[in-house]
Amino acid sequence: MTNDLIPTDLPEKFHHLFVAYHNENIRLREINNALRRLAFGRSTERHLPGELIVPAGSLFNEVEVEALKHEENEKQTEEKKDQTDVKSHTRKVGGRKPLPENLPRIEKIIDLPEEKKFYPHDGHALVRIGEEVTEKLDVIPAKLFVTQTKRQKYSCPCCEQFVIRAEPEASVLPTAQFEPGLIAYLAQQKYLYAMPLYRLEHSFKQMGVDIPRTTLARWMIAGGESLKPLALEIKKFILSHSVVHADENFIEVHKGTGKSPVSENYMWVTASPEWSKNAVYFEYHPSRSSRAASSLLEGFKGHLQVDAYTGYDAVCKENGLIRVGCWAHVRRYFEKANVSGANSGRTLSEKILKDIKELFMLERELKELSPAERKSGRENKAPPILKRIKEKLDKNLDEVPPKSKLGEALHYLAEEWPQLEHFAHTGELALSNNRCENYIRPFVIGRKNWLFADSATGAEASACIYSIVVSAKANNIDVFEYLKDLFTQLPSLMKSDAEPNLSHLLPWNWKRPAEA
Repeated sequence: MTNDLIPTDLPEKFHHLFVAYHNENIRLREINNALRRLAFGRSTERHLPGELIVPAGSLFNEVEVEALKHEENEKQTEEKKDQTDVKSHTRKVGGRKPLPENLPRIEKIIDLPEEKKFYPHDGHALVRIGEEVTEKLDVIPAKLFVTQTKRQKYSCPCCEQFVIRAEPEASVLPTAQFEPGLIAYLAQQKYLYAMPLYRLEHSFKQMGVDIPRTTLARWMIAGGESLKPLALEIKKFILSHSVVHADENFIEVHKGTGKSPVSENYMWVTASPEWSKNAVYFEYHPSRSSRAASSLLEGFKGHLQVDAYTGYDAVCKENGLIRVGCWAHVRRYFEKANVSGANSGRTLSEKILKDIKELFMLERELKELSPAERKSGRENKAPPILKRIKEKLDKNLDEVPPKSKLGEALHYLAEEWPQLEHFAHTGELALSNNRCENYIRPFVIGRKNWLFADSATGAEASACIYSIVVSAKANNIDVFEYLKDLFTQLPSLMKSDAEPNLSHLLPWNWKRPAEA
C-alpha cells in the first residue's frame, strides 16, 4: 500500500494496524468479486475489458438471451452477406455447410400429379427436363434386437452316446444376456456422452426391455475389466516418451475405499506429448498422495508437465524427473486478479497478461513445426518476453499484499518460475498442460451427471473405459465401432494367449473389421 493512503494525523504506532486492516479490506472485496463472478459471470477465461459480472436475471432467461443472440447473428449475416473481394469480381461466401458425403442417402421423389403434366394452353404433354435436389438430415433412433445363437450338436448314429457341440463364443461376461454391440453402446453413452445409468435404464424401458441399473453397472464393470490389458498398453506407450503430461481430479466413491462415502477420491490422468500419437490413460486411486503419483508414473524418466501440485514432488525426486510448469495456470491467476482483484492492481495484471499472450501467440506460430524448428524459434523469440515478465515480477513481488488476488498471482509465478522457463530451451515441451486438462474434461462433465461411483471396483473399471474412449476420440475414430470390436476380440485373445500382442488394437493402429 502506498504511503499517500495513510492518514497524515494517524499516530505512528497505528500505521501497521491501518495497513493490515486496509489490506484485509481489499482481500475481502476481492473474494466478494470472485464469488459474484462465480455465481453470475461467465466461466471462460476470456473477458471483455472492464467486465465483472452479468446481471443476475440473465441466469433465469438464458433461453431468451441465446435466442436473441441467434437472431442478431442471423440479422448481421443477412446484412453483410459475407462478401469477399477478389481481383476480378465479388464472391459471396457462406451459406450452410453440405451434409457429409459418407452418410447413406434415401431418395424421396416428389412428382407432379398426372393431371398437371400438360401445358395448360394447348394440352401438350410436358417432358421431364431435370430435378431440384434438396438434402435434409434425418435419424433412425436406436432399436434393440435379439441375436439368437444356435450351437450345433452332433452325435454318433451307431451308439448314440457320443455327443459333441460347437464351442460358445468368448464373451466379456459369458452368463450375461448382451452382445458386444450392446455393451459398446452402453459404454459410449455413459463415458463419451455422460449419460447416467438410470437414464439408460429408462431409455430401455421406453424400448420395451426392463434392465435394472444394477445389472447395467455390473455389465460396465465387466466391460472395464476386459479392457484393462489394452488400457495398460496405452499407459506403457505414454510412459515410453521423454515428455508426459499429468493431472488429477476428484471422484466420490461410496464403497470399498475404507473412507467416508462423501470423501474425495481421485482419478489420475497421463497423456502423451502433442508431437506423438494421441494416448490418454486414466487411473483411479483413493487418495491424492505422492504414493498415487509414484504408481501412476512408475518407470518413467524425463520431463513431467503438471500444475504446481506438490504431490508430484516426491516422484520427481525419486525418479529424477524434471517438473515442467504450466503457463495456462499462471494466466488464470492473473485473469482472476484482473477481473476480480482490486482496481489498483489492474494495470500490472493487464501488462503481465499482455506478455503471457505474446508467449501463446508465439506458440501458435510454431505449432506446426518440428521439435527442432520449434526449439530454434523459442530460443530466438521467447527470452525477451520472459525477461519482461521477470522484471515486472521482481519489481512488484514485495510491494503487493500477498493475500490479494494480484499478490497470489505474483507469488505463484515466483514459486513456479524455474519450472516455467524449461519450455524455452527445447522444442518437445508444451507451453501449458492444457492438453491433459482437455482430455480429463469428459470425466469432469460425466461426473456432473452421474455424481459418484458406487464402489472402488466400479471406479477402476471406469478408469479403464475412459482410457479407451478418450484415446479413441482423440484419434478421430468411431468410438462405438471401436468398442464393439474390442469387446468382440479381447475375450478371445485373452483366453487363447496369456500375453497376447495387442498393438493392432491400439487406437492409432486399429482398423475397422471390414478394412482389416
